[in-house]
Amino acid sequence: MADQRPRSGGCTGRAVGWGLLGCAGLVAMFILAFVVGLNRSSAGATKSAAADPGAARLGVVKVEGMIMSGGLTGGLLGGGATGAESIVRDLRKAAANDQLAGIILRINSRGGAAGASQEIYEAVREAATKKPVVASMADVAASGGYYVAAGATHIMANPATMTGSIGVIMSNFNFSGLMDRYGVTDTTVTSGAFKDAGSPTRPMRPEERDLFQALIDDTYRQFLADVAKGRDVPTAQVRPFADGRVLTGSQALAAGLIDELGGLRDAARRCAQLAGKSVPPEPRLESMTEPSLLDTLLGTPTTRAGFDPRLLVGGGPPLWLVSPGALPGGGSLPLLMSGQP
Repeated sequence: MADQRPRSGGCTGRAVGWGLLGCAGLVAMFILAFVVGLNRSSAGATKSAAADPGAARLGVVKVEGMIMSGGLTGGLLGGGATGAESIVRDLRKAAANDQLAGIILRINSRGGAAGASQEIYEAVREAATKKPVVASMADVAASGGYYVAAGATHIMANPATMTGSIGVIMSNFNFSGLMDRYGVTDTTVTSGAFKDAGSPTRPMRPEERDLFQALIDDTYRQFLADVAKGRDVPTAQVRPFADGRVLTGSQALAAGLIDELGGLRDAARRCAQLAGKSVPPEPRLESMTEPSLLDTLLGTPTTRAGFDPRLLVGGGPPLWLVSPGALPGGGSLPLLMSGQP
């Protein structure tokens, strides 16, 4: 009697083969798109140079997403983060390039870590001693985003850009009531009274509140002083608008927090003018960022320490100064300065 059992091995093998072939095809398409994009970019740059060889060459350094330490860039779902190390490196590279007349600091950021923002601010000021640096604000340049702009030679924003937010807050959560409801207890052991300051497992003690207020006040003082220094104005002139309020570009101009209204093209022309160059219709903009192949294809966040899963959520944490209080396990969150647009 003939064997009536189904013979699926061949079908399965063919399915696997077709699947592998499809994956290989997708990889080939990604690589082809990448190569074509590079060729088009190179051809466009060559054509632009040939059309106007006297056009001012300007380096573009982007500050996008959350400002953090390290070399984080991009994000799988948009938003992502900007690593201070990467930005500082790009600024120094642009400042050292004698072929570049000036630098455009293109900002689209709601802020981020205080220390990282200060590092970029100082690098912007250093670059501005060598050639003009024009900060060009996109949708938002608030708090830490405004902080880094304050070090530029000239600041420009669109009329509807959300900027300002000079100020610091700390947000803490108390989950003790919820823990009591479900019978969860905290058994944290510390070496000192403030090691678990800001713990979400209990109410905040008065001495902890005083400690955090002093930390906030000192961070705010540094922020305010750097803005005044970068803008070359008395602190008293900045203080009325340094209460955390967010301003439109138009309001920021009236307050003296920026110098001029305009988009990226306007910023490029102003930068060429400040560099003493003729102002062509289209200055030549050259990106200082060199993404990896994976970053180019997928916008994947990378860092020397490895993949950062926080970037999967896109825009990063809410727009406030995250508490530096201890986390379970002894860790701590970075001190952030962000603006609420």
